[in-house]
Amino acid sequence: MKMRTFKVALAAGLLSVCGINSVFAEDYISDSQSLHSFEVEATKLVETGDIESPETLLKELERTHYSLTLPSAKDQEKSPAELFEAYKHATVALGTLYDCGRESCRKAHVHMASGFVIHEDGIVVTNHHVMMGLAKDDRKIHSAVVRDFEGNVYPIREVLAAHEADDLAIIRVDTKGKKLKAFSLGGDVEVGDNVNVISHPKGSFYTYTKGAVTRHTMVPIGPDSPERKRINITADYAAGSSGGPVFDDCGNVIGVVCTTYSMYYHQKEQKSLQMVVKAIIPVESLKSLING
Repeated sequence: MKMRTFKVALAAGLLSVCGINSVFAEDYISDSQSLHSFEVEATKLVETGDIESPETLLKELERTHYSLTLPSAKDQEKSPAELFEAYKHATVALGTLYDCGRESCRKAHVHMASGFVIHEDGIVVTNHHVMMGLAKDDRKIHSAVVRDFEGNVYPIREVLAAHEADDLAIIRVDTKGKKLKAFSLGGDVEVGDNVNVISHPKGSFYTYTKGAVTRHTMVPIGPDSPERKRINITADYAAGSSGGPVFDDCGNVIGVVCTTYSMYYHQKEQKSLQMVVKAIIPVESLKSLING
């Protein structure tokens, strides 16, 4: 009995020395609890009417430009751990709020995507297609809201600027006076440059991945639209990551998560998956919305 007690005490001491106690207490994210708190706080906004209507926000997607003074680009590289610790606070989850249709359920459910802050006063970037989720007609949509890393949930007050072909939207959230951690915007990147992503793939809150730029490409958007610039990267992401930040090793945004394309050996039958291509929107497209 004494030997067992000694072993437990020794193990606890080693965990404490290694910092693992604090990791278990602070660094492990419960996706179920995070989603639950997100929906609880979002429901409060719906019940008090402290949200904007989907119709208003969708109409504002027609805005094409917003003038904004941005933070200066950073020039000091950080380790992956330092990058995540610093910029998880500038990355947000964006939730489209909807009713599940059950009469007994009073909760506003969240369909989740990603976004990031570019100004401390609550200016956030996400994808145009994320905001178009407000137009879904197969269920009742209340509005869209934003959640930060600390769990604070903010209503989206307006769309400041957007571009459908570039798949970008700049929105303003009501932070009730709180200043938010913001990303700075970087510049062009070359093939082989390191990239980092923080996003919420399939509701996995605050997932960090690292990779490299693989190529610059032009992609067709539609029959009546010219091809648009995209950058391919190897850093992983998935559904739910849309609108997330892609940034360099200094913490400057160099692109915005956009789409994935799965390559199969038998493409038509979608059999024998070989490769998943990740395409992001270059930061110059975002800057054009801000600087005109």
